[in-house]
Amino acid sequence: HKGLSRSTMAAARAAARDGIEALVRQSKVIVFDAYGTLFDVQAAARGAGLGPLWPKVAEVWRTQQLQATWLRNCLPGGPAFVPFWTVTQEALEVALAAAGVDGSAPATGGEAGGVTIRERLLQLYKELEAYDDVADVLSKAQAAGRRTAILSNGSKDMLGDAIRAASLEDKLDAVISADDAAVFKPDSRVYDLVCSSLGVRPEEVLFVSSNNWDVKGAAAYGFATAWCNRKGSAGDAIPGSPDVVIESLVELAEACAAQATKSE
Repeated sequence: HKGLSRSTMAAARAAARDGIEALVRQSKVIVFDAYGTLFDVQAAARGAGLGPLWPKVAEVWRTQQLQATWLRNCLPGGPAFVPFWTVTQEALEVALAAAGVDGSAPATGGEAGGVTIRERLLQLYKELEAYDDVADVLSKAQAAGRRTAILSNGSKDMLGDAIRAASLEDKLDAVISADDAAVFKPDSRVYDLVCSSLGVRPEEVLFVSSNNWDVKGAAAYGFATAWCNRKGSAGDAIPGSPDVVIESLVELAEACAAQATKSE
């Protein structure tokens, strides 16, 4: 936000608030991406006792994850689909090598329990921390009469582990995995799963993701979209734009609360 006046920033926030409230009003279901949106993908590397090397491991791990899904989608004869857990394991090997970390070395820390660094990182990834704003936004969305769902490239088992670890089971009406399409987002067959699973039309869906490429894919499909730009990034250089940009899920929670009040 450097270079923006306070009045300009205030106007932008007001526009975002009005925009997200309008999107909530027109929606029947609010669908969330999982990794980076609800769950902190840096939490595993941060908590694995890697010292100053954890940011490098986290960055390369995530980048390799995403690149692998995109490239597998477009390989000749593809998509060359494998479960996202396989992608996650393969991406970790690249990240460990890039950071100069021996994955077979014993993990350190109070809960390491005699496992290797590789094993510890993968276990932590299964139980990624949810962001602080997640439980509240899901509760407020349901209170506003909106069904809540996850649409993720994540494998079903991975998603189940993360949801249980964050105690979100009763706050989600559906969990939809790309496993059922055997292809990864942003392929339209993954977004198709929302409509077929929940019995809604694209225009009845509000899709929320922290991944700009995912939001643009969902927008091209026909969903209303909110980009939760947690890191204040510039976005990806591909066509399209979200309907609204929010800084966190707090803004969406406030919009849901406002809708619940108007419905009383």
